Amino acid sequence: MTEGQQEAAGDLLPARSGSAPSATEEAILAEHVEQFKSRGYTVLRGVLGAREVAALRERLDARIDIKLGQPLDELDGKPATGAE
Repeated sequence: MTEGQQEAAGDLLPARSGSAPSATEEAILAEHVEQFKSRGYTVLRGVLGAREVAALRERLDARIDIKLGQPLDELDGKPATGAE
């Protein structure tokens, strides 16, 4: 990416295609950045395919099942006193 392209992109994200985002794309990106800063997350639609989402959900479900199987008064095998 050239210096001019990086300036046009507002230094938010590098352009993968080598072309600067349109004004509309730049506005959407700025909105996502603001949401992330204010909420701690943002939703990016169309980034992952259905197979990727299904695989991630499967892995997350397995991890949740493991966590839910642990006693409520323990965290990582240690007593959960709330002191930490």
